[in-house]
Amino acid sequence: MQSILLRRHLLPAMLLLCFIGVLGGLQNQVHGQANGGDPVAAADPAPVATSWGTLRLDPASGWGDATIDSPAAAIALPTPLPNITRAWLGTPAWPGQSLQFSFNTDATEIELHLPPEAVSQSSGEPLQVALEIAELSQQFPDGRIVLSALDAKVEGKQAKLESHPGSHRIGFWANAEDFVRWNYAATRPGMYQVELTYSVAGKPGSEASDIEVHVGAEVLPATLTGTGSWYRYTTVSLGKVYLPAKAKYDVAVKCTEKRGGAVMNLKSLTLVPTCEGSPPTQSADGRVILHAKDVTSNGVLLQWEPRDIKQTLGFWAKADDSAYWDFTITDAGVFDVEILQGCGTGQGGSEVDFVFSAWRQEQPTATLPHTVKDTGHWQGFEPMAIGQVSLEAGRYRVRVIPRTKAGVAVMDLRQVTLTPAE
Repeated sequence: MQSILLRRHLLPAMLLLCFIGVLGGLQNQVHGQANGGDPVAAADPAPVATSWGTLRLDPASGWGDATIDSPAAAIALPTPLPNITRAWLGTPAWPGQSLQFSFNTDATEIELHLPPEAVSQSSGEPLQVALEIAELSQQFPDGRIVLSALDAKVEGKQAKLESHPGSHRIGFWANAEDFVRWNYAATRPGMYQVELTYSVAGKPGSEASDIEVHVGAEVLPATLTGTGSWYRYTTVSLGKVYLPAKAKYDVAVKCTEKRGGAVMNLKSLTLVPTCEGSPPTQSADGRVILHAKDVTSNGVLLQWEPRDIKQTLGFWAKADDSAYWDFTITDAGVFDVEILQGCGTGQGGSEVDFVFSAWRQEQPTATLPHTVKDTGHWQGFEPMAIGQVSLEAGRYRVRVIPRTKAGVAVMDLRQVTLTPAE
């Protein structure tokens, strides 16, 4: 594995002061309020130039992103960084391969490990790396719920919090009867992918302890593997859970069989909004039907409403919330785009964009604007043509992004249909 070493003492003093000033400003920006208040607009975080590329950190959104111009070089960054809970190749919008990261004993040095194939394939092209950052447990504006070791409750006699600035973990987990828990109030129901970030000393890939993650009534079992060091962290996907209501949920990580000296060092558990059903594909007649039951909601209120009378994407009371469908085109062509939209009396006028993007492309293929129509009832769904798109064969994402919210909610959206143009 090729690695990028982050050493505090290599960073020039002027860059360090600049970085700390930017980070302090970012911590004062508010993109959305956990108490449901309206978000306050904030400028994008300024990139910090380094010897290897640029870095941006935005604690309010829970994201950091780096552009690495010299993948084989050491990257100097001030430490402590905000607590890293996940890392991967790609961008926050298009995550790719998960990356491991490691610390020295007092967290004054951080190492981000890049797979050799990523470095060799870069061929002089910059690499994009995304970081998820969170100190305390919280739900971010895009709907992610990050449960941090920093405020976890430890039930037991030996496991305990170990903490350095920017590096928090539950360690000393030598008693298999001990467990870690949170009681968290999720703001919306829905489907979530559960991701665990942890470390276990031992040969990388070797079998370690068996655990269970309990989220409400759902249980996800897993067998951990060695990461090479107690200070080297990896992230694994454990599966999906469904939260049936806006409510408080008991979340616990328990050991069912301990192998080795300790269960693990636990850094974080992240619940990522994911597809409610299945990603749509193109049918034999050329149509693509994007039903709300197959949506992914990014937000703190927006949700799939499964009741027969609704069957819609609803509770769109925050303009910052958005949603998307991933789908596949097998037969290229020009498509008429029609939506099935509802809106309560006197609540029309919100402006939204339907943004089509080819897979892992930051620049959109097409953007279709739409002004929400008052249909007399939120579930008074009416078909509305919003334009055409030309799509080659391949994977796509269409994201629905509000620009303005005119009423109490943006709209109810049951379906988007792509039909080959005549």
